[in-house]
Amino acid sequence: MRILLAYRLRLLLFGGMAGLMLLTLGAVLYSYRALHLGQRDTEMLEQVRNIEALAGELSRHGNHYLMNAPRDYPEYERDRQMYYVTLSQQVVDISTELGELTAYLRQQQNRPWPQLTITEDKGLEGEIDRLGRFWNSYRDELQAKLGDPGEPRLEWGAQYIVAQQAQLQRLVTQATDGAAQVINRHLLEVRQVGQWGILTLAGLGALGISLLYRMFFTRLALTIQGCRQIALGHFGYHIPDGHGDELSALDGAVNELSTRVATVFSLFDKIQQGADLRATTVFVQEALREFLPVDWLALYEIDENCGDALLREMLPTNEAMEGMGAVVPLTDEWLCEAMTRRQPLLYNVMPTATDPLARVLNTQDLHSVILLPLPLDQGGFLLVIASRQADGFLGEQVELLKNLSVVIAHGFEKSALTERMLLATINGLSKLAESRDPETGDHLVRMSLYSAAIAGEMIRSRLAAGEVIPSGFVRDLLRFAPMHDIGKVGIPDSILLKPGKLSDEERQEMNLHPIIGGEVLRTCALQLPERARKVFRIAIEIAEGHHERFDGTGYPHGLKGSEIPLSARIIAVADVFDALTSKRPYKEAWPLPQAIDAIKAQSDRHFDPAVVAALMRNLPEIRRIYDKHKHI
Repeated sequence: MRILLAYRLRLLLFGGMAGLMLLTLGAVLYSYRALHLGQRDTEMLEQVRNIEALAGELSRHGNHYLMNAPRDYPEYERDRQMYYVTLSQQVVDISTELGELTAYLRQQQNRPWPQLTITEDKGLEGEIDRLGRFWNSYRDELQAKLGDPGEPRLEWGAQYIVAQQAQLQRLVTQATDGAAQVINRHLLEVRQVGQWGILTLAGLGALGISLLYRMFFTRLALTIQGCRQIALGHFGYHIPDGHGDELSALDGAVNELSTRVATVFSLFDKIQQGADLRATTVFVQEALREFLPVDWLALYEIDENCGDALLREMLPTNEAMEGMGAVVPLTDEWLCEAMTRRQPLLYNVMPTATDPLARVLNTQDLHSVILLPLPLDQGGFLLVIASRQADGFLGEQVELLKNLSVVIAHGFEKSALTERMLLATINGLSKLAESRDPETGDHLVRMSLYSAAIAGEMIRSRLAAGEVIPSGFVRDLLRFAPMHDIGKVGIPDSILLKPGKLSDEERQEMNLHPIIGGEVLRTCALQLPERARKVFRIAIEIAEGHHERFDGTGYPHGLKGSEIPLSARIIAVADVFDALTSKRPYKEAWPLPQAIDAIKAQSDRHFDPAVVAALMRNLPEIRRIYDKHKHI
């Protein structure tokens, strides 16, 4: 008994810590459940919306075909080669998406611990089954209407699609609403359980504090006060320390736990707010700095073929490091080991290291680094956390990162999903514009690469001094350059594809395509959340400004000099350069020297002299792009 009394403090503390561990375990299990539900709901909603988008495209194409039915056999043959192929692929895509969604829901029902991973989804499963049965009948009847694949009855098929579009849309909408109801139910459940959990934690904390205060009085008053603050949700609160007695170790441990719990909750909360990879990276850096000496942080994306690691974000931004480490091959020993083992690795950066990533770190006097892999189903991300301190990271910090990697990966995966959906929309719009003018070959590819090469040279040589060039400018230019002529979707074929010279009235209508393009992209941007609309800013600048001239004689607004956005000035040079060096129905491709002379001759008139100078300085890269993708 005396021994028990002598160690009563330790016994009580052990009991308290055991209870805290149980609560923490419960919180971890619940966090896992919430994370799984969120990931599952995101995947499920993405599949349902894919079906909704495909069904909408199917109906729109059917309506469009009926409005523009062929008048003779050549037109029918054209539609057979274009519309029938598109229609067949749409049917296959919808069937594939429905099959995958049905299989996914059944797989979820058969998982272990169903009560921790799913709730009542029978209604949604019923909606999907009804949609699947209707689709099977719809597909078979459509094939019967079309008849012989060699000579399909396209108009019959389009009439059937239009006749059934209301029923198909109703079933798809019901499935979408069912998915939304499931997600809302999960969110409500998480909120309710979280509220009860906080109340329970507060109650247990208050009880423990009362017992400790009665036994240890004044000495424990500060510890009790600290625990009360933490129990009430003031994570990050620190108990004053420095007594040097037996309880000091407890105070220190509670303080560390409070900081890390605050970090975890803050991280979990903030990554849900990240509208894009940049914002999520900023939130992650802020959270990690609470317990790590983070001097530089970078996010690399691993491509699906695991061939390269592409630098997506870095904090703080450093032009020298962005240029050196934009693409790091996975033959890099460090990256290869981290992605293979799928766990965080700690390294000290040696001055003599030869790996590509190590050389980048050495240039900025960074001496220690943690590589945190965040694998996804296809490819993944790698977080590079570097410090200028030698031996700046501890093994326990690496272990903590390993436990946090699920939360961090979820945030980046959510942001990447939003970005991929956006890029899919952009690519679709670009292909739509390109399909109106099939004689351009790989024009979109070439002029995008030319634009990125010119922009990169301007940043490196600082030819754009005095102009604010945002982080990721080259990457955004490469993405959105294909959108420059999206406005041509609003120009009639009689003008767009006219083989001869345009009349004055036709030229005026053709010159409207930059304004049409800007309005199309603004409409796309309005479909996005407010924080994500800025992504389209460069696309709109390019679409509206790529026919402006540096001397103010361009269209549609007659902007002059720096009034024209830098992105549009770069696109103007790249677009004309590719037009000159590519074969067109009305001309042969010009030799490179002749095209370069023509561009130089228009410097300070049609083109920005700084952009032309960047083109001249980076001619080796321009020639490499030309040789690889030329159209002559």
